[in-house]
Amino acid sequence: MSLGPLLWLYVDSLTSRIEWHFSLKKLTHFIPAALSLLALLGVFTAPYEDVESMVLLSQVPENGLLKPLVIIVWLLLVLWVPQSIYYLVVTGVRLVRHHKRLKGFFSNTECRELNWLSWLFALVAALWGLLVVNFFVDTVFNASLVVKELLILIALLSVWILTLWGLRQKPAFDGQYLHNAPATEESETQSKKYSRSSLSKDRASEIVALIKKAIVCEELFLDSDLTLSDLAESIDTSSHLVSQVLNQHMGTTFFDYVNENRIEAAKVLLAQTTKSALDICYEVGFNARSSFYKAFKQITNTTPAQYRKMRLADALGDE
Repeated sequence: MSLGPLLWLYVDSLTSRIEWHFSLKKLTHFIPAALSLLALLGVFTAPYEDVESMVLLSQVPENGLLKPLVIIVWLLLVLWVPQSIYYLVVTGVRLVRHHKRLKGFFSNTECRELNWLSWLFALVAALWGLLVVNFFVDTVFNASLVVKELLILIALLSVWILTLWGLRQKPAFDGQYLHNAPATEESETQSKKYSRSSLSKDRASEIVALIKKAIVCEELFLDSDLTLSDLAESIDTSSHLVSQVLNQHMGTTFFDYVNENRIEAAKVLLAQTTKSALDICYEVGFNARSSFYKAFKQITNTTPAQYRKMRLADALGDE
């Protein structure tokens, strides 16, 4: 019963917008696991004859504390099912929200998306599902539906992924934490986040002009590590206001706006030079070929190679 809380706290630490610290409050997640451990210790410290009778003959002695302890263990096992569902849901929701949130702060998100963690989450969800089904079938029909070797294989694969990626994964917002942020920051919607803002229309228009000047004219988008904080610092405005203007007044996100300008620059280079798509990818500010092709396809509905051919055909036609 500790696997769910451990997975949730690990995901929470990697996706938190504020610097994460373990606290006594977080220990409450482990109360069911602690109760289960205490109950099991009570069962297995009972007289040997009683434990042997229970294990081999499925007979629980009526006298002593063994029977109530066994009842507690079974109740906790039943509680394990909704507990598992709860932690699967909150962890899955957090990962989905995290992917969306990244676009508000970073122009390149490859190392911060935690895609490997999504695979780990899927494996853990599959493992939990198989265990729940197997527990139900074993309880009702006294049979085992799932091969134990399959469960062991999934568990080992999950441990391998966690060991390979988890030990070297930095928190997604490392170096970009919010300071003195309230605990509710994680769950605030956009409307709530900006509800206390006193941004006027004139000030918003001024910030829009500053953003366009910095990104388009000064070509800040060429910086592959550009962040919302960098942009805000370059125009001497708070990150909060820049984010609000991008979202509410320009109808976009920081990630999308920067990458739209990168694609526009790439289109010019594809049409006017013979540089390879990979060279252009890095020149305009992308960190990965896959990200460049994905953004290019999404914005232009074509690939870099197809776009270059179309422009070449247009140029020959004009001649």
